[in-house]
Amino acid sequence: MASRSISLRTQHLCTIVGSIVVTAVALTTLAYRAQTVNLERDARRAVRAAAQSRADAINRMVDGQQQRAQRFLIAAASLCGEETPSGRIAWELGCARRALRELRASEHAVGALLTKGRRRIARSGSAISDNLPIPSPLARVVEENGEATYVIFAENARAAVRLVFSIRDLTALFEQPLGLGESGEVFLSNANGGAVTPLRFNPAMQVALFAEASHSCARGASESIDIDYRGVNTVHGVHPLAAFAQPMCVDAHLSHDEALAPAGALMVDLVTRATLFACVGVLLALIAAHWMSVPVQRLAASARALERGDFTRPVSSGGPSDIRALARAFATMSNALGEQMAREQRARHGAETANHAKDEFLAVLSHELRTPLTSTLGWARLLRHGHLDTAQTDRAISAIERSAQMQKRLIEDLLDVSRIITGRLELEPAVVRVTDPIRTAIDELRPMADDKRIILETAFETEPSLRADGMRLQQIVVNLLTNAIKFTPPGGRVKVRVTAADEHAVIAVSDTGVGITAEFLPHMFEPFRQADAGPRRAHGGLGLGLSIVHHLVKLHSGTVQATSQGPGTGATFVVRLPLTETGVMQRATGVETANGETTANGRFARTPRLDRVRVLVVEDDDDARHLVAALLQEAGAQVDDVATAAEGRRRLSAHRYSAIVSDLAMPEEDGYAFMRAVRTFSATVPAVALTALTRAEDAAAAYAAGFQICLMKPIDRDKLIAAVAELTRCARP
Repeated sequence: MASRSISLRTQHLCTIVGSIVVTAVALTTLAYRAQTVNLERDARRAVRAAAQSRADAINRMVDGQQQRAQRFLIAAASLCGEETPSGRIAWELGCARRALRELRASEHAVGALLTKGRRRIARSGSAISDNLPIPSPLARVVEENGEATYVIFAENARAAVRLVFSIRDLTALFEQPLGLGESGEVFLSNANGGAVTPLRFNPAMQVALFAEASHSCARGASESIDIDYRGVNTVHGVHPLAAFAQPMCVDAHLSHDEALAPAGALMVDLVTRATLFACVGVLLALIAAHWMSVPVQRLAASARALERGDFTRPVSSGGPSDIRALARAFATMSNALGEQMAREQRARHGAETANHAKDEFLAVLSHELRTPLTSTLGWARLLRHGHLDTAQTDRAISAIERSAQMQKRLIEDLLDVSRIITGRLELEPAVVRVTDPIRTAIDELRPMADDKRIILETAFETEPSLRADGMRLQQIVVNLLTNAIKFTPPGGRVKVRVTAADEHAVIAVSDTGVGITAEFLPHMFEPFRQADAGPRRAHGGLGLGLSIVHHLVKLHSGTVQATSQGPGTGATFVVRLPLTETGVMQRATGVETANGETTANGRFARTPRLDRVRVLVVEDDDDARHLVAALLQEAGAQVDDVATAAEGRRRLSAHRYSAIVSDLAMPEEDGYAFMRAVRTFSATVPAVALTALTRAEDAAAAYAAGFQICLMKPIDRDKLIAAVAELTRCARP
């Protein structure tokens, strides 16, 4: 059983409330984090300032003590010393002791020692060793018997004085207001992080234990967050003392929790405000969800009615503007749905008709291919047995040739339709006289007309020039004439008329044939459509010729139109093609470079002789190779034929040839690779490519490999001989 979906109202409510809650949580979190970062930054700044201020005070105090000691030496030497003839100072000991005692008392030192070299002059206060370290010019901390003191040293040429101070004298500096809150403290530490002055929260502890040794004086001034001697997370600020010889630092502490305490209060305030905001949001969400969901639920009920086929149910149009627009769209859809269903039924009927037309076309194609194939195979078998007389042999050869030409035309039509569908049919335009390809087409189809005793008439009122593809223009006329001859009964007439009007060349092909019905006339140029389609077709063909004509005329920026007065009245096809700018007939000479098959006006030149021409034929198919060799030999050429590209290269290295005729699609090494290899050692020998591939890119690849002419299979005798003659310049008989 399918689970029940969540209602729209609930979805709206959850969406709005969720958005409010997520927004509140996000803003609260961002505000808390920002406050935390600011407070932590302020805490670091505070401990740094406290440590630096105490360090500066200690440095000033020690520097003052040392300066006063230096002045004492000068004054004591003047008052209590007398220079002897030898230049030495003779000290009056009582005076020196009184002066030293006064110095110690004024400086609050625990001990003082006046010396001259290694000789002690006077001593005051606590017992003081003569071997105290001399830290000049800086003070030095000395720790003996658990007591820490620091020694000040001053000297000149007459004497030296040492003052010993208790480290506790510095404690007063650390007891002043710190600005670090209730948890703050400042103390003096040594290079290892040990406390030298008493600790605020544990005066008896003389060494501060840290989780890390990141507070060493050797690192210089720094701030960090670490666990202090109490095990409390603390913000530390360390600042070194410049007045001492060994590393000594002032260490300022502030509890991390106390530093961030304002952030906690802010969090409480933010949570309170966010909760209030969420409550108000929930109330508004309930109102909005009801306002938006009710009209949508009504629209859903209308949609379910449409699903059941009820197009008469009124569609509610309340709620927000977007929902009202949706309701209007639903109403429009309800009205249009019936029409859509009718269109779908018509489209289904059209698809079925197209499918039927496809099946019919396949049946026609099978018939059109099998009919000439039957004739070809039958006559070929009779010729093989050799039981035919001379007349029957000629009839058999003619029948085979007609069948082959018919199959060739069918294949070319199918390939042209494929190029049209895929958009790969391209023109090779040149300036041609419009009547030249028409005459060629008439010459090509005259035998077909003679077989039916149909008279072909021409009426060329003018012979204008235009920019067109001569071969395709000839194909247009061939297809129109073929169609006219096919549908004209024996004894009829087909007329080709050429005129010029409105800067257009007008070609009209009319016949006295069966005519065209008014119903079929609009479908004349549709592919695969035939007026006599069905199992009892009176005329052959695939129904592609006129559609090819329509597309070729369109590519030439022209128009084609069919007219007929009805059945039995014949038909007329009129092609209008734009003229060139001058409108003057221009005649081109030479062979077309596009394929080397035709002259510029679309007509083939007289078949030349190939005497004294030696040709190498490379073709893997035995039948095709022997045929090409026979055609060239018939024209007088000397021919060597081989089956592989490797054998062809060996022949070329051993003999000189006037031309090469090579197939492109060969196993192991194709014609492209063969010609590229030939061009590495023979760049001048001309070459003709033979291929069953009809794509323009295949011909382009052949030219790029080194061929000069590309001929399409099946091979035409005249075109093959003309191509070899053109390349070898043997056009004379």
